[in-house]
Amino acid sequence: MPAAFVGIVCGILSGTFGIGSAPFIQIGLLTILGLSLQKSVRTTMLVILPIALAGGVGYYFKGYLDVLLLLQVLLGTMVGSYIGAKFTNFVPLPVLKGAMVLTPIVAGAILLF
Repeated sequence: MPAAFVGIVCGILSGTFGIGSAPFIQIGLLTILGLSLQKSVRTTMLVILPIALAGGVGYYFKGYLDVLLLLQVLLGTMVGSYIGAKFTNFVPLPVLKGAMVLTPIVAGAILLF
């Protein structure tokens, strides 16, 4: 039941603010479910897959999807995710935790300016 709670809260935050839910999911998995950092990151990567797929299908049928752009970003993200996953095993936990906190803060700051 706590996992469903994390999902509902993350969905509400993501839907309300129109931003990705990955940082919220990771923090929820870490704090509420007590998962390790590595397990939290890896679980989040798979959790966002069906969410993104459903959203993408919706945008496609509304005519808002640039397929070429999708393929280019998808390819780059897949390569980057693979490389990043390899680094996760070598980066000290405090650095990973700091990056998890700083990434949404920096992203929020970018949106403000």
